[in-house]
Amino acid sequence: MTEVKIPKYCCHKRSGRAYVTINGKQIPLGVYGTRASREEYDRVIAEFLANHRQTKNAPAQRTIAEMVDLFLDHAEVYYRKNNVLTSEYSEFCYSLQFLLNYNSDMLASTFSITDFEAIQRQMIDYRVPEGKPHAGKAMCRSTINRRLSRIVRVFKWAGSKKIVNPSVYHEISLIERLKKGRTPAKDHKKIKPVSDDIVEKTLPFCSPLIAAMIRIQHLTGMRPQDITGLRYDQIDRSTALSPSWVMNLSRWSRSGTIGRWRFYRPSRIPRFPSRIPSAPRRRR
Repeated sequence: MTEVKIPKYCCHKRSGRAYVTINGKQIPLGVYGTRASREEYDRVIAEFLANHRQTKNAPAQRTIAEMVDLFLDHAEVYYRKNNVLTSEYSEFCYSLQFLLNYNSDMLASTFSITDFEAIQRQMIDYRVPEGKPHAGKAMCRSTINRRLSRIVRVFKWAGSKKIVNPSVYHEISLIERLKKGRTPAKDHKKIKPVSDDIVEKTLPFCSPLIAAMIRIQHLTGMRPQDITGLRYDQIDRSTALSPSWVMNLSRWSRSGTIGRWRFYRPSRIPRFPSRIPSAPRRRR
């Protein structure tokens, strides 16, 4: 009778994590040498033998590059608004570039806290390359925190899809965010509002349309994307004697509701162009 070979309990030297190789696939077990990893090894081997030396419900062994490709396919569909990709998709691309540069060929299930901390240090030491805008500039602490958070969210998604072991997400989520004054990462100075004097001196050098946009934004506190996406038909001016106009923000509404923005007509409003052209539609 042929003896059944039992796969060995092994250690991944770089990450210090235990694994067992079954049918050419590495199955992560946890931190090497711990009781929990030994128990996981016994469970996997028992399941392996019970299923006639075949793995059952084991997460697919994907590399970091494969996991990122699968996530970006998902993100390209999920991060859309009115059928247009949102800026969050681009932010994920920027964040995941650090993960790919670290080790794109590593098995995603062997990714550990040590690897995550190494990427964190890389972000702290990163400087914008020469020849690009803001060359030599470092990323601020809040930007690093946001990009690391996106990497964690990718592993969370991958764990929910059984692309990697969910334990990887739970492990790297233990890393604390960089705290102000307790990290080499710098905090950029807060951008202060432009003074009224500078605004008034700038307006004569702007076209009538741009000047109108500046005045409305200055008077209402709109975000740049609100004012650039504003269309003439979104402003309700039906009541001539009303002290205010109402703008319907259907494009930026949440949960299917229509947002409304009310602003008062000051004395300088008549200086706006008699007709504000519709904003050009983005290509879809």
